[in-house]
Amino acid sequence: WNGWEVVRYDPQGRPIQTVRLPIQRPTSCCLGGKDRDMLFITSSRANFTEEELNQQPEAGGVFQLKTNTQGQETPFFGKTNLA
Repeated sequence: WNGWEVVRYDPQGRPIQTVRLPIQRPTSCCLGGKDRDMLFITSSRANFTEEELNQQPEAGGVFQLKTNTQGQETPFFGKTNLA
């Protein structure tokens, strides 16, 4: 929030990758797509002035980028093969 980027951390909490964005307020991330290797990033346009929105017209949009990381399969309600 207010950082113009999302950061990936390793299990020890060290930043290992930063993705700069054309928007000030990224809000959430998830991996998805057919191979679960697309990063989807939501953003906010809340409480910006008209001038700020003119500087970042994509605020409030959803962004995607291909990664070299694969997310976990999502267990859907009703599946019987959950561990």
